[in-house]
Amino acid sequence: MIEPIQGEGGIISAKPAFLEKCRKLCDKFGALMMYDEIQTGIGRTGKLFAYEHFLPVEPDVITLAKGLGGGLPIGAMLVKDECAGHLTYGEHASTFGGNPLCAKTACTVLDEINDAGLLESVTKFGNYFKTEAGKLKEKHKSIKDVRGMGYLLGIEFDFPGREMVEKLLEKDIITIPSGKHVVRFIPPLIAGKEHFDLALNAVDIILSQRT
Repeated sequence: MIEPIQGEGGIISAKPAFLEKCRKLCDKFGALMMYDEIQTGIGRTGKLFAYEHFLPVEPDVITLAKGLGGGLPIGAMLVKDECAGHLTYGEHASTFGGNPLCAKTACTVLDEINDAGLLESVTKFGNYFKTEAGKLKEKHKSIKDVRGMGYLLGIEFDFPGREMVEKLLEKDIITIPSGKHVVRFIPPLIAGKEHFDLALNAVDIILSQRT
């Protein structure tokens, strides 16, 4: 089981060569290759699923939650046909998997993502954030790295990330740490340039006051 981009571990993307090797090993030993896309799935990276960034390698199983429910609790598992044949009703269950309201909401979420051009927007403004954060990296030595895809973004600092999280919260910007030194920026998929500008300006001010 692999996260194509580590959410809790520091916003670290898997290397294509690593995934290719994993796929070959799974095929060799008859193991299932499973992707945990609970954080990366449902448009978060600019594609419906993050594995699409790493084609032609494909997983056999994908786990989903969080964004799928648009704020309501739901869990889901996608499997290839050859795996689905081994599961019958009741053999695999999910605490939040079968609620009719949540299931209908999930269908609506998918319709909105596919119809509203959100994936293109996430890619565009996610790249904008990385470009502008890269400029801050040149200005502030305390920024060690900028990384991520789409709206799963991280800035690594040379001090504990929680310190930046607390300072941003004072400016009404909610972020969370990822690992010890990375601050995770995971805005709603409807966020635009003006929202990233607010966050980046706040980071700039905080770092300027810190030195």
